[in-house]
Amino acid sequence: MTNGTSAQAPARLADAIAAPDNFPSLGARLPRRIWLPLLLLLVASIPWRRGAYFSGGLDTVVIAKAALTVVAASLALPYGALPRRAVPAAPFVLLGLYLTISAFGAWMYGDLIPTLALVMRVGLAAVVVYCLLSSFDTADVLMGLARGMLVVGGFAAVTGLPTLSSGRLSGGLPPIAPNEIAILCGVPFIVLFWRAVYVGRSRLDVLLLVALAVTVYATASRTGIALLVAATLLALIRARHLRAIVVVMAAASAPLLAYVCAYTDVFAGFLDRGGTGNTATLNSRTIAWTAAAELAQDWLQHLFGAGMSRKIIAVTGQYWSTQTLDSTWVSTLVQAGYLGLVLLVGLIVYGARGVAFVPGPLSVLLAVLLFFSVGRSILESGMMDASSGFLTFFVLVTAAGAVRLQRNRLTTSRGDRL
Repeated sequence: MTNGTSAQAPARLADAIAAPDNFPSLGARLPRRIWLPLLLLLVASIPWRRGAYFSGGLDTVVIAKAALTVVAASLALPYGALPRRAVPAAPFVLLGLYLTISAFGAWMYGDLIPTLALVMRVGLAAVVVYCLLSSFDTADVLMGLARGMLVVGGFAAVTGLPTLSSGRLSGGLPPIAPNEIAILCGVPFIVLFWRAVYVGRSRLDVLLLVALAVTVYATASRTGIALLVAATLLALIRARHLRAIVVVMAAASAPLLAYVCAYTDVFAGFLDRGGTGNTATLNSRTIAWTAAAELAQDWLQHLFGAGMSRKIIAVTGQYWSTQTLDSTWVSTLVQAGYLGLVLLVGLIVYGARGVAFVPGPLSVLLAVLLFFSVGRSILESGMMDASSGFLTFFVLVTAAGAVRLQRNRLTTSRGDRL
């Protein structure tokens, strides 16, 4: 995935790594070829119908999503004399093997057509990621992704304000689930918070931070909120120098949070959201996970899974008969088997290794975003599917490797000149 001219990457990369001030702001002007393909991919990846899963049939929604994905890929294709940057091959090889294994499992167990449709959409999303990271600065691509998620998540949240009467904020247009809003708004929150800690803040940044925090809290997504809190703490812990305003705000909020948790019912009510009869609780999820572990009928299905279209599993002994696989890891076991799990671990390890070798504050942003993405995968599915979760995860893994490659080549070229 690299080419001979990638060593000519501009020195701006080294500047962006060393000085976070070079990281674009939310209001910075970005080329249309960055933000438009990512925006189209995000629109195509989020659910347009609540509780509906693709099973192989064609309708207007399926055709429209496929068309948006193809348009996004065509817009991202490089043209002209754009500078070529090094992009690692490893994430694409691992993803290609994952998709091949899942398709083979689907072929063996009768779900090939719907799985192939998902494989093609995921593959086109990977093409978009490669084209953007090979043509544009990594920081610009990350900001383009955050901006796209802010637009899609914010619009869904605003149009879904009437759903607050049910106790959780869901999307209005499109009607996405609260957990989906939590990730769409959580990623731009982390980017803005990182800028506030390492770069500086504007009034717009502060207003957006507050609005995003309120939005995520209104979703009552326990996983999303817990990971967002942990991610912000991780960003603070890894900071070598904190601005005075950040220290003051953190010190002032600690006693307030302690009081709310210890002397009010807010925290207890949040943990008890929905009561014990809700099939989205951890107890009911483990029921589906147990059923998933026992689903495979032979050793081939254990190895290759049954295809990416398997998202619902039958459960017995409960008052409900089917349940979604609310975990990327359990979904991977069902959809791509143990080989898929190995490849998923390989992608995560590759991304973490890339982050570890990225110097400066940019490594903190990548580490926190990767922590948020992988942490969400434990109790929520979608990180290895045609979803916003996959797009975020794959951009981060590939971006970490790309920054490492580009930095090494830039250092080597400077050493040769000396």
